[in-house]
Amino acid sequence: MDVKRVTLTVAAFVLSNAVLCARADDLAPPNLSLSDVLAKAATASGSLAPGAYSILTRTVHGDGTISTTTTFRNGDDFKSVSKSGPFTTLAGSVHGQAWHMSPNKVVTLETGFHDADNADRQALKDARSGSSAVKLLGMTAAAPQQYVIDVAPPNADRELLYIDAGTFLISRIDTDAQDGTHNRVLYSDYRTVFGLKRPFKVEYTDERAVDDATSTTVSYERMTSPVDFTIPDTTAVFAFPTDAPVKIPAQFTEGGIAVRVTIDGKGYDLALDSGASDINVDAAMAHGLNLSLYGKTVELIGGNFDNSEAVIPKVHVGDLEANNLAVSVIPFALQTGQDVKTVGLLGADFISSGVLEIDFKNKAVTMYPWDQFDPKKINANGIPIENDDDVPRFPLSVNGVTGHFLLDLGASRTIFLNSFVHGVPDAEKQGFGDTLGFIGGDVNTHSYQLSNVVFGGIRFLHANILVPDDDGKVNLQGYDGIIGRDVLQNFVIYLDYVHSALYLKPNPQ
Repeated sequence: MDVKRVTLTVAAFVLSNAVLCARADDLAPPNLSLSDVLAKAATASGSLAPGAYSILTRTVHGDGTISTTTTFRNGDDFKSVSKSGPFTTLAGSVHGQAWHMSPNKVVTLETGFHDADNADRQALKDARSGSSAVKLLGMTAAAPQQYVIDVAPPNADRELLYIDAGTFLISRIDTDAQDGTHNRVLYSDYRTVFGLKRPFKVEYTDERAVDDATSTTVSYERMTSPVDFTIPDTTAVFAFPTDAPVKIPAQFTEGGIAVRVTIDGKGYDLALDSGASDINVDAAMAHGLNLSLYGKTVELIGGNFDNSEAVIPKVHVGDLEANNLAVSVIPFALQTGQDVKTVGLLGADFISSGVLEIDFKNKAVTMYPWDQFDPKKINANGIPIENDDDVPRFPLSVNGVTGHFLLDLGASRTIFLNSFVHGVPDAEKQGFGDTLGFIGGDVNTHSYQLSNVVFGGIRFLHANILVPDDDGKVNLQGYDGIIGRDVLQNFVIYLDYVHSALYLKPNPQ
């Protein structure tokens, strides 16, 4: 089973298009042009007076969990502190550099590639110059009347924007996502604060009660004391006993790399998975450890599954130790070898604790302290990675067409999305591929043969890959595919998340 946790806040839901999307017979002809509506909407919110502000919001989630977020803002710089139960996460931007911090205090610098891929946002920017991807469908007949704008760029999510015809403020956004999911966000209780009209109430729904959320602005105040927007230092979640590298207890099996972790003196096998954005444990394992669960959401990877959070007081991986480790709790248990059953995923919060070496030929995994690793000594090809989602995204080209792929130790096979393969010259379809198991269900694929595949300065004359029948089920927004162990086993791999680098060293022939 291949498990992907690329998107941290994926909602899984089913709404009919009849519910979400305005029907043509419900709308009256508009009394303004699209460009006029967009121009008025662009100025309707006003502008925030210069200065530093503190904004407190309170969110009630569908499972009853209550979280709070305090945001400090000055111009384009901001820092948000979110608290839910025992978990605290941070996010911010300073001088244009966005960042976020996990509950385990791992700090990631973002490149912003998801913003660059936001076709809906770009389509709106282009709309006033006549973009065909944005259309003014009409006005709702019922009061208060609203303009309905359809934003539907190719190969992107479809959005319906509802703009109040009296105030020209956004009242609602309905989204039909590429992965087949749908959601609705309602904006209300607009108030003017320091020159800016802001919705003090935001409601999210996807018709799954557990995913519903209502956020209310509690306060919006000007600050008199200076705000420190400095990006915090990252934390090594797993501590080294000395400055020496640590051998990780791992078994290389047909179903993946199983790493032995020890909790309360008992051993468990977790799958080493660079496609996991945190550390996951199976729900049955969490129950056996008497862990308290916090929050509940539904995620989509091949199908729907429940996700909660928990804290494990102490965890050992070989000589490495972590205290008060925040983990996700999901339904995951897999027989990866004849005598090996993995009951979770060892992802970003573990991998980022140092520089991780994975040697497939010698079946060895080693963790190096950050300051003890010298890339010049390993004679390997360096590749810059983007870790915005806490997983390694890197460039790869096929016959001159460049895409961005996820390096995934948890995936047995390499997968390219339809949306990428269809733009590659001479991509040859071979026939039905395999049925791949994801945490939420199975995904059917077809096999393709590609030529002239290049990444990290290494060229493959031919490569056989799988292409899912439905890109949406794989849920890889912002990625063109997955590079799995069938390719990665040809290398010694070094993952250095802190320095946003990947090193590949071909195995000796």
